[in-house]
Amino acid sequence: MKPIAARKQAAHAALAALLAAALAVPALAAEGRFTASNLLRVYPLPRAGSFEVISSRGAGPGQIWCAAAEYAQARTRPDFSRRMYISRPLSVSANEPPRKGVAFTLAPDADLLDGPTPNNSGLTLSVKQRGFNLTVNHANAMCGAFRDTPDCPLCP
Repeated sequence: MKPIAARKQAAHAALAALLAAALAVPALAAEGRFTASNLLRVYPLPRAGSFEVISSRGAGPGQIWCAAAEYAQARTRPDFSRRMYISRPLSVSANEPPRKGVAFTLAPDADLLDGPTPNNSGLTLSVKQRGFNLTVNHANAMCGAFRDTPDCPLCP
């Protein structure tokens, strides 16, 4: 085999191996993945009651909280008055780097319990403050605006 052909063949083999590895990692991460009606993906995190919502281009805080509420309802079946807390604000995702995600918990540590809420923070809604929290019912109310738009093809 000529040296140029051998190098091309080696390059193709390396590219194929790289592509196979890249496809295998998301497949492993996809185990347990949940897709909310607004098409944001949610992954369980190792700590009980914790999960990460992956942001998408143009997704605002309302969409992220909506996906968190839908996941909590579908996977953990919490009381609607239970609070969801941001345990890791919007930052590089643990499940889909370099995309950004927000980690939530239904089982907060003591340091999260006094986190800000829309009533006492002066903020309407946040995904950038650790400890910020809403009830599942309040977060679920964020979904209504998205379900009523034609831009949400999979919404019920």
